[in-house]
Amino acid sequence: MAKISTTLSKVADMKHAFYIPNYDILVDSPIEIGNHEVISFEAAGVPHEVVMYGATDYNPEQIKRDLTKIVESATAIFGENPNEKYIFFLHHGERDAGGLEHMNSTVLGLSRWAYQYKNSYDHFLALAAHEYFHLWMVKRLKPVELEHLDYDRENYTDMLWLMEGITSYYDQKIMLRAGFYDETEFLNNLLDEMSDVKNTPGSRVQSLTEASFDAWIKYYRRDENSNNSQISYYTKGTIIGALLDLKIISSSGGKYSLDDVVYQLYHQFYKKEEKGLTGDDFKKAAEQAVGSSLDQFFDDYVYGTTDLDNEKYLKLAGIELIDLNQTINDKSIGIWYSASACGLEVSQVIRNSSAFDNGLNVGDELIAVDDYRINEENFDQLISRYKVGDRATFTISRNGIVRSISLEIRKNTSVDYSFEMTKNPGKQQEKTYKVWMGK
Repeated sequence: MAKISTTLSKVADMKHAFYIPNYDILVDSPIEIGNHEVISFEAAGVPHEVVMYGATDYNPEQIKRDLTKIVESATAIFGENPNEKYIFFLHHGERDAGGLEHMNSTVLGLSRWAYQYKNSYDHFLALAAHEYFHLWMVKRLKPVELEHLDYDRENYTDMLWLMEGITSYYDQKIMLRAGFYDETEFLNNLLDEMSDVKNTPGSRVQSLTEASFDAWIKYYRRDENSNNSQISYYTKGTIIGALLDLKIISSSGGKYSLDDVVYQLYHQFYKKEEKGLTGDDFKKAAEQAVGSSLDQFFDDYVYGTTDLDNEKYLKLAGIELIDLNQTINDKSIGIWYSASACGLEVSQVIRNSSAFDNGLNVGDELIAVDDYRINEENFDQLISRYKVGDRATFTISRNGIVRSISLEIRKNTSVDYSFEMTKNPGKQQEKTYKVWMGK
């Protein structure tokens, strides 16, 4: 028999009738009708449902148990849960498709095999944590520009780095606090994000506020040059959350953390004043927790394009940043590529690389280097024969015309961050680390 799953309120004495107070509530309340499975549980004093469609080989009891931990860890940050009822709509297909937050629910697109392996299951839980955190940050505490939506045109804000980036940081913190990640997993995930930002030339071109404002025309319309000109407000915003958290904990001697900032903003702007948030409001709340100005931090990292000083902030917690690539003598001409019929086709040219500086283009086909044929299997080996600073002559095909181009072989400047703990940390470093890890 068909089921109806929604968070809309039922009309009394009418089996299939629901009350919709306004258009905003209507478009923000998914309704699923079908033969889906429903898993029910209570967490943080609120009834929850998991609507499962297309999944295979999942354990309902494990899902209830683990989502309960997610819900309660998130609720603890804000001190209250705003739901009367909440639904996780889980739609399964061949591959992951992300998630979308709603006022009292979320819709997640997952692989039907999401529950088979630790990595894919952790991805599901982290995605659920991310969308659940949006209950407070985005759906209630929101940018002033998104207070009253205009459904007829785009709604612009320069605060997506805060709404999505800080939320992305908290999905990792929630996974740590709920016990799904240990400290090493949490740190390695964060370092992967740091490596990604450092290796994206666009991080030195586009600021976080610009990335947020231009999401309509850039982030969701990516092309072969996007990495050279853009930065993800999700990824860099995650790191901003981590660096701010470390700064607040260290400066306050462990008295405050980023938790206190988002808690204060939620209760002040959503609960008390019932109004939207500005970027300056967030900055002032963070400064209050730190006890000093954050002008330089925001000018450099949020409004500007200065490289993030990850090493400086990790040291506050006694963590030493290591670049594994420093000990590897990798060489590069600065391209991404895929196999082609006659060699390799250039899919991306990295800004300020040898390929970029010497005129190699996306779509060019690499045929040979110094008279040796190139293919996907031997390309790295052929490049490794040269010394840094050598020049090599590449035979390429561009628009069907064969030509030669001389490229300098350069050291691969990409980073691959890892970490080790400071051997003799100070007391403040030890305390900062313990508070950061929730010990």
